[in-house]
Amino acid sequence: GAGHHVVGTVEYANYPEAAKSIERVGAYNSISVERILALQPDFIVAIPGSPMAPQIEKLQKLGLDVRFSDPQNAQDVAEQLVRIGGWVQKQDVAQARADRFLKDWQALKSQYQQKAPEAKPGVFFQAWLKPLMTLNKDNLINQVIELCGGVNLYADLPMPVPHISVESVIASAPDVIIYSGPQPSIEAQQYWSLWSSIPAVKNDRVYWVHADDLARPVPEILKGAKTMCAHIHGEAL
Repeated sequence: GAGHHVVGTVEYANYPEAAKSIERVGAYNSISVERILALQPDFIVAIPGSPMAPQIEKLQKLGLDVRFSDPQNAQDVAEQLVRIGGWVQKQDVAQARADRFLKDWQALKSQYQQKAPEAKPGVFFQAWLKPLMTLNKDNLINQVIELCGGVNLYADLPMPVPHISVESVIASAPDVIIYSGPQPSIEAQQYWSLWSSIPAVKNDRVYWVHADDLARPVPEILKGAKTMCAHIHGEAL
């Protein structure tokens, strides 16, 4: 209910539909300080530690109000909703949406915790193909894997986005391989087909989830979570 307050965004902002008509001030790794200054925003919402950090710091030095948000789990997503709702005088609406999100999240968790077999499916999440990268436990996607009753095979690695070898994936023997992106990747499918000793490959369980449904820490991640849960448990979509 506060979309009309947004005066600028970045190239990949495409949801809801109205977001596509908002003026662009940058991309995933860079923003235009000049464009932002021209828009005269009351405040800016940014992700800490992003590639845009130098420009964000410059905006702060110029006196602009920069507020940071970086949800790492479902509770953070709900709290972010309420916090931003308060910033735009829509706290009651935001609280209702946050409560509904947490209720739906818990319902999905209960559904798949009951379905989870005694030996939980081992999941390899491909964050990047070349070089091969995955995710540890310190992120929302890992929480989605756990929500679905799966086990992130690289959860305990110290780096948030570790580089790994294909030999390591072969040794970990994932039951399911999941990757995300704007569309299914022929390159990824062809790459994994080379390693038929991996259970996920042998059993044709290499799956794609749309990045828009999984990579954004917003309530719509439930759509990606439902897709991932279905893949982990071999259910038809």
